[in-house]
Amino acid sequence: LESTYGDRLHADRSRQEEELARQVAEAIESKGKVLIPAFAVGRAQEVLLILRRAMKLKRIPTFPIWVDGLVKPVCGLYVTYSSYLRPKLRKLIERSGDPFFSDLEEIRPVEKVEKREEILNGPPCAIVASSGMLSGGASVYYARHLLEDENALIVITGYQDEETPGRQLLAASEGKVSSITLVGQEFKIRCKIRKYHLSAHADASELVGLAARLRPADTVLVHGEGPSREKLARQLSSEPVGRIHIPKRG
Repeated sequence: LESTYGDRLHADRSRQEEELARQVAEAIESKGKVLIPAFAVGRAQEVLLILRRAMKLKRIPTFPIWVDGLVKPVCGLYVTYSSYLRPKLRKLIERSGDPFFSDLEEIRPVEKVEKREEILNGPPCAIVASSGMLSGGASVYYARHLLEDENALIVITGYQDEETPGRQLLAASEGKVSSITLVGQEFKIRCKIRKYHLSAHADASELVGLAARLRPADTVLVHGEGPSREKLARQLSSEPVGRIHIPKRG
């Protein structure tokens, strides 16, 4: 059983989505640019659909959203293989064609690398780009130009590994550091940083509920950091989950 979030409960998902759309719109209304580093498969598409829906429902004003990096071809795969998607998204694609690039003109792919500089020098906008942990790809290019911009906002929507620039950025948002290193260069952090909980992983209560329903003879806790696995093991100890194992590395 995975245990990524075995030591916590997720925040209310719908509220997180509303806050994300609202704060991105507010940053753009304040003449800033917004970078959303996102995992190319899954998370980036979620973010695009959250912003698209908020615009469609007129909960936020419309504004340009640029899509860059590996996110672009992956969006195409969603449309090409829509029969494998969940019914809600499949029906959206059947109804509107491409929900990422043809349904709402505000969402546009970055077709050429040269376009990036034009975007950074252009009007306020949002940029959704991989990689999600700022460890490489297009998101690093934009981050290097926005980190020291007081009007800019960088939005974190996914898990950040311990050694990644994305984790350094979260540390900065908590006042633990004042600069981060990207591609060997140090940048002072003057932009705003926000984190939203859009995880696709189950939280502690969902993991315990699943294990209790399966009633296994043995439960082996993997894919989680030490404290997360240990706390989940304690929560599982009163459930019908058999022997609980926490494997050691190696």
